[in-house]
Amino acid sequence: MHRVADAALPELEAALDGERMRARVAHAAGQAPQEVAGCAIERVKYRPGRSALVLYRLSLEADMPAALVYATVYPAGMALRAFPEDRKLPGLRLLADPARLRAEVLPDALDCSVSRVSYFPEHAYTARVVAHLAGGRECPIYAKTQFTARGERTFALLQDLHKKNLRCARPLLYHAASATLLQEAVPGSTAESLAVQGRFSGALAAHVGAGVATLHGTPIYALAPVDARTCLTRLHEVVRVLGAVMPQAAAQARKVLGQLEKRPPPAVAPATLHGDLHLNNILVDSGRITLVDLDDLCRGPAELELGSFVAALAYRAALHGDRAMHQETVESFLAGYAEHAPRAVCMEHVDWYAAAALIHERAWRCLTSLKPGRLAVIDELIARAAELAFDPCLI
Repeated sequence: MHRVADAALPELEAALDGERMRARVAHAAGQAPQEVAGCAIERVKYRPGRSALVLYRLSLEADMPAALVYATVYPAGMALRAFPEDRKLPGLRLLADPARLRAEVLPDALDCSVSRVSYFPEHAYTARVVAHLAGGRECPIYAKTQFTARGERTFALLQDLHKKNLRCARPLLYHAASATLLQEAVPGSTAESLAVQGRFSGALAAHVGAGVATLHGTPIYALAPVDARTCLTRLHEVVRVLGAVMPQAAAQARKVLGQLEKRPPPAVAPATLHGDLHLNNILVDSGRITLVDLDDLCRGPAELELGSFVAALAYRAALHGDRAMHQETVESFLAGYAEHAPRAVCMEHVDWYAAAALIHERAWRCLTSLKPGRLAVIDELIARAAELAFDPCLI
């Protein structure tokens, strides 16, 4: 875990040291420190000068399941809460109790098992639920609870997309009392896992491009609008925060921002955008593509989403040092998209949005996640953004 110094958060340095926190975290989980084999940090959400969330996983002895504890770090100090206590996720206790989940939400199930998929304290928790039905049948389900009622909106949008025959997870129900959305599990592997295995080919990237084009051409109108002004507003905020913690990087990012402000893309007919398109939100099953995690659906220029995805691939290339694979993937993805796109896109505008996203999405996430190695690639991401902003070309 990368160390940062933040005078506004005096306990942050301690919070980012798992071994140093072991006794305090064990106490919060109701365990004696000597019963804890290890204290690992799973996730960090850092807001420079304001707050941080740190999720710890305690490895316990005697074959006991791991315990989760999260810390909220503020200027006034630090508070620890043990799973399933979470001050903003009312549905967490429901998903942590299989018997209650079956009784309140899955009455047709004889039994059910629950396993954690992801946990972002005070924001969202996703679990894989296997409902055991009569006749020995099993029904795999994904359940997601959030701190807002976004799940209700997502449920309605998924229903609309299914009526329009778009490949996505089938929504099952929205449990309003716990702000929990249940949807049917989709078979397949994430594109990210295939890329790690060296199995994400150019042909597969073209299929992904075709799938994204299909989504873009699917009309859904009750969505929040995004455009170039949205990106510029976010860029200003990111550059401001970077200036307080990484002044040299902020200076370079400010130059890119200045160049992008000189030639923002014009308004075009909006498309239906995924809103958070990256390899982990794409499932592949026998060559068939399914887009998942559609909580951030929005309306805006297709170029904005294409640029965001190009930035996500560039970020991945920076982490793994594989720019050749990045180049092939981008070219194949854009070719597949162009073949099925509802309208022709402007590649110069894709470059513009990619340059913006490299800073306000990718560099920003490197800063706020504090994962090992992420801060070290911020300069490279900003340099790549500068290449696109000052000398736009086909990627």
